Amino acid sequence: YTTRETVDKVETMKVTTCLNPLHTAMAIYGCLLGYDLISAEIADADIRAFVQKIGYIEAMPVVVDPGVLNPYEFIGAFINKRLPNPFMPDTPQRIAMDTSQKLPIRFGETIKKYISRGLDRSNLVLIPLVLAGYARYLKGVDDAGKPFTPSPDPLLEELQSIVSPLEIGR
Repeated sequence: YTTRETVDKVETMKVTTCLNPLHTAMAIYGCLLGYDLISAEIADADIRAFVQKIGYIEAMPVVVDPGVLNPYEFIGAFINKRLPNPFMPDTPQRIAMDTSQKLPIRFGETIKKYISRGLDRSNLVLIPLVLAGYARYLKGVDDAGKPFTPSPDPLLEELQSIVSPLEIGR
C-alpha cells in the first residue's frame, strides 16, 4: 500500500526525467540512425552516453524523488537492464509515434523547472539537441540520406510544413 502522493511522485519521475524522455530521445535518433530495435540501439556507445547524460546530468537536478525508488538506480536499471534486453523487441519507430504530443511533458517540464528554480539553463545541451533531432526527424531522411516514413503523429503534416524549408547538410 502507498499514498497517492507517492504514486504521483513515481509517475512524475518516470514520465518527466528518468525513463520516458530517454526513450523518446532514443526513438528520434534511432530512426535517424537506422536502428530497428531499441536493444540494438543502446549498444551504440554514443547513444548510451547520450541518454545517460540526459538522465544523470540534465534531468537529475530537477528530478522528483519519490522516496521509494532511488532515481539514480532507476536510470541505471533502465539503461543497463531493460533497454539491452533482446527479449523486449521494442522499436524506435513505435516509440516515436505521437512525439509531438510527448515532447512538452517529457522535456518541457524539465525546462520549466530549470526556469522556476533559477537553474542555469546553459547546462541544458542535450535536451535541446533532442528537439533539434526531432526537427531533423520530421524531414524523413535518415543519416545515410535514405528517406523513411516518420511514425504516425497528429501534427505530422503541420510540423513537416514548418521544417520543410530546412536543408539537411553533410
